[in-house]
Amino acid sequence: MNRNGVIYDTGAVFSGLGWKERTRPRLDPRVAGRELQIIRDDLHCNAVRVSGRDLGRLTAVTEQALRLGLEVWLSPVLFNRGAPETMRYLATAARAAEPLRRQWPGRLVFVAGQEATLLMRGILPGATIQKRVAGMVREGGSTSAPRR
Repeated sequence: MNRNGVIYDTGAVFSGLGWKERTRPRLDPRVAGRELQIIRDDLHCNAVRVSGRDLGRLTAVTEQALRLGLEVWLSPVLFNRGAPETMRYLATAARAAEPLRRQWPGRLVFVAGQEATLLMRGILPGATIQKRVAGMVREGGSTSAPRR
């Protein structure tokens, strides 16, 4: 694998984290196109991970990136929902991505279940991401440096 890339956020919605706003409230297609050009030309990337919740935004940005010759790792993200709703969402996202995969074979990777252990309810105990993380820390799953 010889890939250099970055994550492009189309607007995540962190429901259950204390706010409901998107990380990117407005997505202007012209701005997205220019940012993707910067990723390719100035950052010298050959791949981009397109992440967010809104499938229209995800597929539009993915198509722009593919047209620019980038490999795309399409990462639909649904925070803090249970397995049935998450699976329905991912299935819908996969159907939306399929025409792009067919049009650009070998250049689109569909990322399903990214960080599902923390993002999805039901794998680890806790109703919110904060509670799931706190439970991991209590159980010794902290990423902090070990004590000497």
